[in-house]
Amino acid sequence: MDLVSIVMPCFNSDRFIEQSIKSVIDQTYTNWELLVCDDGSTDNTMEILKSLMVNDSRITLLQNKFAKGAAGARNSCIEMAKGRFIAFLDSDDLWHSRKLEKQISFMISNNYSFTHTWYSVFRKSGDKTDLLNKVRWSDKYSYKQILRSGRIGCLTVIYDIKKLGKCYMPIIKKRQDLALWLNILKSTNHIWCLQEDLASYRKVSDSISSDKFSLIKYHWLIFRNLQNLSRLKSIYYLTTYVTYFFLRKIFK
Repeated sequence: MDLVSIVMPCFNSDRFIEQSIKSVIDQTYTNWELLVCDDGSTDNTMEILKSLMVNDSRITLLQNKFAKGAAGARNSCIEMAKGRFIAFLDSDDLWHSRKLEKQISFMISNNYSFTHTWYSVFRKSGDKTDLLNKVRWSDKYSYKQILRSGRIGCLTVIYDIKKLGKCYMPIIKKRQDLALWLNILKSTNHIWCLQEDLASYRKVSDSISSDKFSLIKYHWLIFRNLQNLSRLKSIYYLTTYVTYFFLRKIFK
């Protein structure tokens, strides 16, 4: 059973981080390490983390000496990772209990180096949980297809260090995950999808990714500066992304 290194950045995450970590502890696949990088929390996040670490030695706490943002915190975890596989889970999201078991088996049996899964989007207000959306994908996507849609859920992605090496996120404030997926897709032909709902994304109004309109300028930055696309191609892919976004809103 290969070791999976789980990357979790956190900042003032005391509302949800215990639930997120417990969804890792409850995994049927047990050979994992959870690397949690705190980016300068001022709430009770540290106390919660330390109490969980007492009961599970597989949890490791990293602390940035200065704030690096989500990308920098994830990269700190990747740098320290000892596993063959890198998986991502943010401090407010959840995994289903067989997520690692099923996805690692999917990767090894098919010789895939880069995969993701279906997931659900929910909002929890008090004791009420609202299912907002179910995100579904076809079986595989190429570099150009991800340029057009850019919707892969970070909480579902796993890549194989043995095949790809350690791949780090570009240091930008938003959509650093998209930038990483595109970089990886330059080394491998496709990202493959395990077509099962194995994770839950928590919709939080004050999260970095909640303002979809502000993401447009980061897509432009990725296309032009990080992927070195021409102005014409950047306009094309940005237009297809915006169109895709609005069509999802209309027909979801």
